[in-house]
Amino acid sequence: MPDTIQRLQIAFFLNDREVRVTVPPDRTALEVIRGELGLTGTKETCSEGDCGACTVALGELADELLVYRAVNSCILPAARLHGRHVITVEGLAADGRLHVIQQQLLDHHAVQCGYCTPGIVMSLFCLFLQRPDPDEAAILEALEGNLCRCTGYVTIRAAARAVAGRLAAAGGEARGLILPAYAADMERRLRAFGEPLRATDSPNADGRPLAGYHVPASLWELWRTLARVGDPARTRFIHGGTDVMVAVNIKRDFPEHLVDLSRIPELHVLLREGDVLRIGAGLTFTDLMESTLVADHLPVLARAAARIGSRQVRNRGTLGGNIANASPIADGAVALLGLDARLVLASAGGERTLPLEQFYKGYKDTDRQPGEIIRAVEVPLTECTHQYLKSSKRPAVDCASVSSLCSARLEDGRVAMCRLAFGGVAVYPALARQTAAFLAGRALDAETVRAAADLAAAEFQTIGDVRGSAAYRRALIRHHVIHHLESLRGNAELCGRHP
Repeated sequence: MPDTIQRLQIAFFLNDREVRVTVPPDRTALEVIRGELGLTGTKETCSEGDCGACTVALGELADELLVYRAVNSCILPAARLHGRHVITVEGLAADGRLHVIQQQLLDHHAVQCGYCTPGIVMSLFCLFLQRPDPDEAAILEALEGNLCRCTGYVTIRAAARAVAGRLAAAGGEARGLILPAYAADMERRLRAFGEPLRATDSPNADGRPLAGYHVPASLWELWRTLARVGDPARTRFIHGGTDVMVAVNIKRDFPEHLVDLSRIPELHVLLREGDVLRIGAGLTFTDLMESTLVADHLPVLARAAARIGSRQVRNRGTLGGNIANASPIADGAVALLGLDARLVLASAGGERTLPLEQFYKGYKDTDRQPGEIIRAVEVPLTECTHQYLKSSKRPAVDCASVSSLCSARLEDGRVAMCRLAFGGVAVYPALARQTAAFLAGRALDAETVRAAADLAAAEFQTIGDVRGSAAYRRALIRHHVIHHLESLRGNAELCGRHP
């Protein structure tokens, strides 16, 4: 254990007041809200971002506008609260009256044990702030990260529809029904907030394994931080925290130092450079889903992002973290592998570019060198048809048994190019190289499609686990290939379309 640890001096806005707390570096936002500040409406259940009982609204400036997003506070480091606005369920009712969302849940008998209810309220709160007239699909998406084992969601959905009706009737006053009055001045207060996150060293009397939490504000500061910490083995990078904080909470897997990359602006770029889309590693999956640039040039990437985790997870999880985590079922990595993406890896010594297909070496083993981060992903914009497919028990909030992306181009009815990337079939995301070679130059008749599916199913040393046996996964591989190629046959006229 380290002899000394940092104590972080965090200042943020909580509901209608500014708060200051001093906490050790391993503290989560949930622990601060419930423990230090005594607001117990926010619940703790899973500690891994799956159940949604700990959901709060996190407000932060984006392009100088205040945006609130639902986040799982159990996997949000407390340091992330600094300079931001948090709204909990206690901050909604006013003047002795329930908030409109709370009232409709009550009126529609959408509460039984009530443990999940605060998280549901906050998820709906963020939904209606962003979209006062959601359709049924949007309501379901907003609730997909909130587990309720009592009501079956029928009455919860009815309550959400009733809220939408109230907001439609309110017209231009709708936002005032959702956003508490005290939040009206919060955008100005956050713009004026300039206090840095401070840390002081103190004796490690409690024997805590995590000594420091570092938040560099640029790549230059990052290299300085890493030089100061020293041994890279003592350090773990964190951005969204949706995997790192699960390891900390559940496995008690603590590094000696966490280095938070979330405030480094160089990691948040998104731009087109000729026939390449450059995506900063720090962009969240929500960023990808909301980007017009991605929608115009790589809509398949937005569709893949929409299948990752829940809305709370997508609001924090990043593309770079999904790649670097090196999970066999990393949906973002599978999609990018199928799109022939390249990684821009950066360190104090400079940058290098590496094809994503060369990045993975084994299970949780990559070519990333000590002190190196993924700075960006470069995706070539080609004249291909892309299709993403994921097989899982639930459409969202569930890991894939098998996921895949097919990128292909036909010329005169024959396969001119095909890349098939799979997740969940090997120890890391992998390409079906033999299948692609078999398809090259062939017409996509029924016999070729079936032969390609059989070849792909035999190409991998397929893994088996709780999400499916090896035999089941081979059956899914075959199904995916048939689905991709039959869709390509039926939509051959789409090939070559490129904005």
